[in-house]
Order: sequence, then C-alpha cells, then structure tokens
Amino acid sequence: MLVTGDPRWLILAGLAAFFYVVSAICIKRAIMCGATQSVVNFNVNLLAAVVFQPLWFLAGAVDWSLAWMPIVAAFSFSLGQIFTFAALRHGDVSLATPLLGVKVIFTVVVASVLFGEDLSLKWWLAALAGTVGVIFVTGAGLRTLIPRLLQPDAMAALLAAAVFAFTDVLVQRWAPNFGIPAFMAIMFGGVGVISSIVFLVKDGRAVFRIPAGGRLPLFAGGVVLGAQALGMGVAIAMYGNATAANIVYASRSLWSIALAWAMARFLRDYDRGNERGTLGGRLAGSMLLIAAMVVVLF
Repeated sequence: MLVTGDPRWLILAGLAAFFYVVSAICIKRAIMCGATQSVVNFNVNLLAAVVFQPLWFLAGAVDWSLAWMPIVAAFSFSLGQIFTFAALRHGDVSLATPLLGVKVIFTVVVASVLFGEDLSLKWWLAALAGTVGVIFVTGAGLRTLIPRLLQPDAMAALLAAAVFAFTDVLVQRWAPNFGIPAFMAIMFGGVGVISSIVFLVKDGRAVFRIPAGGRLPLFAGGVVLGAQALGMGVAIAMYGNATAANIVYASRSLWSIALAWAMARFLRDYDRGNERGTLGGRLAGSMLLIAAMVVVLF
C-alpha cells in the first residue's frame, strides 16, 4: 500500500503549476524574438543548474556510490526539456501546456506498471479525470481530438509528458533515500552539463547568441522554470506520491489559459487558442481538473 506524507507539501505543486506557466510565457516570448531551440535549451538548463546548487548548503553526507541515481534522472529530465521546448516552438502556451498535463496518467502507469506501486482506484480515477480534463482544456472536441494530437506541438508535448512522468517517479523513489537537497543539486547540475555538451557540440558559439529582445524574458523564464522545478521536486519527494503531485500540478493547464489571455498584448497575437467556440470544452475540462484535485486533497 502506498504511504504518503503531509498533504500540505502539495501546495508546492500548486505554486509550481502557476510559475511554470509564467516561465513558459517568458520563454515563448524569447522564441518569438528569434531564440533558437538550442539557445533556449542551453541557457535555460544552465540557469536551472545554478538555481539548484545552493541546495548543497542543506545537504548531509552523500553516498557517492549511488550518484548514478540523480545522473539517470538528469538524462531523463534533459530529454523531457528538449521535447517541451519543441512543443513551445511549434505551438502556443495555452495549447501546449495543457497537453503536458497528460503526464498525470503517464505517472500512474509508470508507478504502477514499471515500479509495482499499489495504487488504489481513487488514484486511477483522479488521474483519468485530470487527463480528460487537460485534453478538454485544449479546446479539442471528439471529432478534432485525434487530428489535434497528431500536430507537431501536441506530439512533442505528449513525449515530454511521458518522459517527465518517468523522471518524477524516479525522484519519488530515489530522492528521499539519497537525500533530497543533494539529489536535486546533482540532478540539475547534470542537466546543465548535459545541455552544455549536447548543444555546444551541435551549434558551437551560436548558443550564446541570444536575440537582444529575448535576453530578459529568457533569463527570467530560465530562473523561474528552475525555481518551480525545485518546488515540484520537493513536493514529490516529501509527499511521496508523484501521481498526487502531478494531479495538482495539472492546474497549470488552467493557468496557461488565464495568463495567456491576460498577457495577450504582451505576447502580441501568438495565443490563437482562445476562440469563443472553445470555451465550453475548456470549462468542462476545468471542472474535471478541479474534481481530480478534490479527490486527491480530500
């Protein structure tokens, strides 16, 4: 039977959901200013690595024979980041971000099938409701769902969701025993190193060429993205249930729509997904998400 900790840790997952969308909007702005995917991956992941290094001040003794654990998680997270930024490059924040919420059902599958966790019917139902909710939030109907999921941004978002689900379960299972501060510092330090090697080899000095108008939003997006990843990682590790944390984290689907609409002028005309005809489906999706979070929290 799965044992979980203090549900107040899930507040971190809720805050991470909000700040994830803030970071995604900033990064989308940098992309619109001409930042390439290599530039985004390289700089954002380096910033995240820096954000996590002060955790060493909280770390205890480290069993370096187990250092392969955060390193494996670093490779998994790095792959997820590549798919995420590809989704943002090809699509809108208010469409790509909700599809990332499908991570909820992937997390259940990974935890149960690959790692043999005993999840009650409550978690399966909540994950299913949350997943259906985030799909509805995209504005896709029954007839348009499959064609929508075959679009480049949707496929990249779904791949990112699957990889991040695997990463989250690794964090849940490995970080508490290894030591959460050291695990996070090594994992995201590793993400920075991996990104440096991959994108410096791929594009050389071009990864430092950030368009003038994109420097501030890329820096802000990278710092906020790293901070929210820290909050989400701690929520998963301390609560001990990646499924519950991801159901709460799926509220970023709602924030993506609300914030993208509110900042439409700042982002010019990029957010094409808020047409009036989609509001009914998004309202239904929002209600399903709220229902899933109520099941988890109560």
